[in-house]
Amino acid sequence: MSGVYGTFFRALAITMSVALFTSLLLALTWTPTLSQYLVRRKRSDETRSPAAGAVEEEPTSGLFGRAVNLYARVMQSVVKRPILLIAGSLVIVLLSYVSYRLLETELLPAMDEGGFILDYFTPPGSSLVESNRILQHIEEILRATPEVETTSRRTGLQLGLAAVTESNRGDFTVKLKAGPGRSVDDVISDLREQIATEEPATKVEFVQLLSDMIGDLTSQPQPVVINSLPKMADS
Repeated sequence: MSGVYGTFFRALAITMSVALFTSLLLALTWTPTLSQYLVRRKRSDETRSPAAGAVEEEPTSGLFGRAVNLYARVMQSVVKRPILLIAGSLVIVLLSYVSYRLLETELLPAMDEGGFILDYFTPPGSSLVESNRILQHIEEILRATPEVETTSRRTGLQLGLAAVTESNRGDFTVKLKAGPGRSVDDVISDLREQIATEEPATKVEFVQLLSDMIGDLTSQPQPVVINSLPKMADS
């Protein structure tokens, strides 16, 4: 995968690979040595034989010893009853499938980023004076909202190296106040109704900050993009 999406997944793949390789090295080197140090116990001077001058192994005691004994009993029961192992594996597989079906999956899940982007589309062919009037009115609606802290407007411009944006479109970057108050979804719902009522000719869309940035960088602002390959001519 190329572009911004490739950068996201490449970083994830490298992180997972390094983590697994580091875990393997620890499991082969540090973990056995540490376990040997924790499990080893010295015999007391009263019970040590004269010929035994070196450190000898004894059954562990305390909390760690109880955990080891419990693990040993569980493993013995599993070995004696393989049907339990098979049934447990099937339950884990079933739960994994149910979790996969219930969990929502998307590249950027919805989150509260403390703000949002308001994309606007004034009517095509609108004069600069009329567009400015509409945008100032929308800006007044935003500033009149108690939860809004600051706003900034961008017209005819977007991120990206070769972005071509029409002059009748742009966006507002809205930052919300920190602390208790209405959620971002409630603020967006209220603003959508006000703008639709007072400026019905202007189309507005609300997106997340990170989603808007990635959409501008990839020149794909829509949440779902379908790429079709050209049909090959018959030879």
